[in-house]
Parts: sequence; structure tokens; C-alpha cells
Amino acid sequence: MPETNPNRISGPSTPPSTTQVPPAPAPIAYRLAGLETWSPQTKTETIASIADDIRATFMYIGQHVDAGNLNHEQTKSLDTVIEIIRDTDVANRRALERRARRLKREKRYVRREYRVLVRETAKLGLVYRGKVRELRGLSRELLEEMGKLKDEREILKLGLMGKKKEEIVGEEGVGVDVDGEWEQEVVDA
Repeated sequence: MPETNPNRISGPSTPPSTTQVPPAPAPIAYRLAGLETWSPQTKTETIASIADDIRATFMYIGQHVDAGNLNHEQTKSLDTVIEIIRDTDVANRRALERRARRLKREKRYVRREYRVLVRETAKLGLVYRGKVRELRGLSRELLEEMGKLKDEREILKLGLMGKKKEEIVGEEGVGVDVDGEWEQEVVDA
């Protein structure tokens, strides 16, 4: 069952005759009483009804102005309402334009900052890529050095176990790397 709005007043579909006095419709402000408790559908229907009433009222008044039944003095209050609506629209439009300009400035600023960050990140990437390359080279050198030191340790172990120097050095007189540098030794014969 559709919800009904007790504040909704529907007037006659045709204008009242000149001989009868039209019923006084409820003021629009009163028709909005209790709006916060209504369902969305009821709110939409009520606003649509109010818009229809306002539209019909302005059209009906316009017909009377055209027929000469109403003059400018009599419709001055409506002109004031229309002017307020127009001014409100202009004020809202100007506020929206200011906001749009501010958002565009912020957007340009954010883009500029983003470009700076991208450039700085690229620079840092290059710096760290070079450092990683250096560290890899140093790591290789250290691994090679460690391998040489292991070989020297093995040779020294052999020497301590009672091997003769000639067995360690070899027949050709080429020494081993004891101090980290390969050297030529002269063997006493």
C-alpha cells in the first residue's frame, strides 16, 4: 500500500469560477512539516507537487497579467521572489566557479609535485643502481680474496704437518700466495 502524505494538498484541476471563492491551499512551508520522517518516495512526490503548484501559479498569474487583470504593482512581490531566485543562482554559480578554479590550481600543483617526485625517484634509482653495481663488484672481489685465503690456509696446514718447503713450493721455484700476493721464490738447490 503506497504511503500517503497528509500534508499533500491537491487543488482543483481547473481554475475556480469567478463566482465561487477558491479554497485556501495550505502554504508550501506547512506542507513540508515533518519532512525528516518521510520516506524518499514521499519526499519526491511532495516536492514534485509543490513544483507543479508553483509552476501552475506562475502560469495562471502570467495569464492574468497578459489579460490586464493584474498590473506590475500587484505582482511586485513575485518579481522580488524571481529576482531572489536568479541572484541565488548567480551566487551559487560564482561559488562553484571559484571552487572549480581552486580545484584546478590544486590539480596543477599536485601534478607539478608528482613530476618532481618522479624525477627525484629516477635520480635515486640511478644512484642506488650504481651503488648496487659497486657492491656486487666488491662482493666478487671479496669472494675471490676469500678463496685465495682458503688456499693459503690449506698450504700452511700442509707445511705445519711436516711437509718440506720444496714439496709446498714445487719444482719450478714458483711460490705460493702466503701474504695475498703471488710471488716468485728462488728455491735453494
